[in-house]
Amino acid sequence: MRDIYRRLGLHVSASDAEIARAIARCENNAVKRDAEEVLRVESRKREYDQLYGTLTGIGLLRARMGLTHAPYWR
Repeated sequence: MRDIYRRLGLHVSASDAEIARAIARCENNAVKRDAEEVLRVESRKREYDQLYGTLTGIGLLRARMGLTHAPYWR
């Protein structure tokens, strides 16, 4: 899953205005398109934020446990 917030240089709690400005100045067309499709539609943004939080939590848990990106974790 592409980390749209990181790619745009935003925090998850960024306002709609901050998101719009970041999208406008983004030079990567693929990221820009994804951000427009996901972060500019409230229902999609809500779902993305929920999934983003879950995956971030899993990543933090794995880091605390010292797990690496070994082949069996793919």
